[in-house]
Amino acid sequence: MKYQILAAAVCLIIFAVVLRACDDTVPCVKGAAADCGAQVEIFIFAHKGRHKLRGKRIANFWHIPRDPAGDHPTPKPVNLMERMITHSTDAGDAVLDPFMGSGSTGVAAINLGRKFVGIEIERRYFDMACERIDKANSQGRLFA
Repeated sequence: MKYQILAAAVCLIIFAVVLRACDDTVPCVKGAAADCGAQVEIFIFAHKGRHKLRGKRIANFWHIPRDPAGDHPTPKPVNLMERMITHSTDAGDAVLDPFMGSGSTGVAAINLGRKFVGIEIERRYFDMACERIDKANSQGRLFA
């Protein structure tokens, strides 16, 4: 389903990043997914039209500690999303997260001076993300 949305948008997949999903503070998997024993998460950089990565060449295996879980089952660290946005957009560009969850990508986009569009099917996560992004937007970036 996720890849069908990218294909429908006629996006070019630039590259995938593998993130080590487990660390000492957060269990790797819970519930039914525990049978799979996933150790990594895969993120896809996609762009419509011509594109180049910003900055120096980067590896595609990253280890970034997770944020505490909070009220979302699969939260993404804001600093992970900031790293992805920094390497793939310029200030003022728009960032789309079609699976917004708790809003980490939106917070990262605001922190970096990007516009943000987020889509989330679960109303409670949508509301959580909007509150989190509004807070980041009104507070501004405290540290550069």
